Formats: sequence, C-alpha cells, structure tokens
Amino acid sequence: MREIFPKFDELPENVRLALIDMIFNLGKPRFLKFKKMIQAVKNRDFQKAAYEAKNSQWCRQVRGRCKDIIKLIQQKQ
Repeated sequence: MREIFPKFDELPENVRLALIDMIFNLGKPRFLKFKKMIQAVKNRDFQKAAYEAKNSQWCRQVRGRCKDIIKLIQQKQ
C-alpha cells in the first residue's frame, strides 16, 4: 500500500479502509488503473477520488460495494 501511497498512514482512517478494500477486491494490477483516483487521493481531494471511483466500469459492475466505498471516501473525519 505504501508503494502506491507513501503517506498512507497520514490519510483519514475511512479513506485507508476504502483503499484497502478496493485493493483487496481488485488486486494491485487492476487498482493501479485508477490513475486519476490515485492522484486525487495523493492530493487529498477525496471528493474527486470518490467521483473517479463512481465513474468507473468497476463501479457499474459491483454497484453495492462501490457505493459503500464511495461513502467511506466521502465521510468527514
């Protein structure tokens, strides 16, 4: 995880949980295709990160799981 997000431990807990869930379910190679979402997280723009996740083919495929992950990313700490 820290290879992708060097400051992973500094992210809000809800965002860390969402990212762990995504990587676990997608696998690292597929997760790395979410380039805009990854950059948004690195920039701490969690609304954009949620938007990028929501507008992905993955989200259209898994629906419920995606909605839960988006809620986690958008949750205020």
